[in-house]
Amino acid sequence: MDAFQAQQGDASSRSWPLTCGLIATCVWAGRNAFIFYGVALNIPATCRSLKLQVDEVVHVFISPSRQHLTLGSSNIRWVHWEPPDDGWIKLNSDEAAVSNSHYGACGGVFRNHHGNFLLAFSHRFNSNSPLEAELLGILKGLHLDWQYHYCNLIVEVDCAHAIRLINSGCQDPHPLKKLIDQIQSILTRHWCVRFHHVLREANQPTNMIAAFGLHQTNSDSVFNEIPPFLY
Repeated sequence: MDAFQAQQGDASSRSWPLTCGLIATCVWAGRNAFIFYGVALNIPATCRSLKLQVDEVVHVFISPSRQHLTLGSSNIRWVHWEPPDDGWIKLNSDEAAVSNSHYGACGGVFRNHHGNFLLAFSHRFNSNSPLEAELLGILKGLHLDWQYHYCNLIVEVDCAHAIRLINSGCQDPHPLKKLIDQIQSILTRHWCVRFHHVLREANQPTNMIAAFGLHQTNSDSVFNEIPPFLY
């Protein structure tokens, strides 16, 4: 932990309480994966993922442009899901993956401005790339949104990199260019779609649905009622 703290630079003293919490959560998740699924913890991959999470938290809470959100400030806002404006639908999408495996999953939840459940989905596929899973979740959600005629849509994900790729595109030989092009193409239809980045803590039900996709027997599931494992 001392070595990890040293890598965080000048923000380490201010971000260290958050970092400790993320490390504890990561260790607990690895312990559960080993006990319940027999999946050994991939330490290098876990460290990379943990550093990305810490960087994201530092950017939101510690960066100079957001000093009003630092720890101890009375202006810190409780992180939770927030409903969209009246007339809009919100899709929360997320990914799930198992270390040392060749497959991953994504999932999404649609809710209206009252916070009422409308629809959910999960999808399993043969790749363990978290970024690919994030983008696939967005694409699957957009297709379902168009199918159910939700014209005004807000898409929330906890992967800022996915949103940047969709907004700016990418060039060959990026391995996900085809997938990004598909998302950009569907966005040209006659509807209104906005993308928002949220912290992982505001995306927990969606993460549970994505995790369900890892263990489902079929590749696709659509839920027209709240799945029982979310209760």
